[in-house]
Amino acid sequence: MEIHGHGICKSGVIQPEQPLELPDNTKVRFVLVPETESQQTGETVALPNRRAITGEELEELIRLYGVSVGTLPPDFSRDDIYSDHD
Repeated sequence: MEIHGHGICKSGVIQPEQPLELPDNTKVRFVLVPETESQQTGETVALPNRRAITGEELEELIRLYGVSVGTLPPDFSRDDIYSDHD
């Protein structure tokens, strides 16, 4: 089970914004990721110690790790998608 949420650190104690719904004395493992003000407002920020990649590097990554699933039949249409979900 994973619980994702946000909290505030005050005097060295992390206070979650929502109740965790865990029994007392439950051992947990966690990773803390401090939020910047811009992340709280939804702005895009650069990650520390990360550099931007070039278009050539992106193309190489796609070539190495990209997966092709083929193409759709020529007569495939949006109606085919919707008919499968009615």
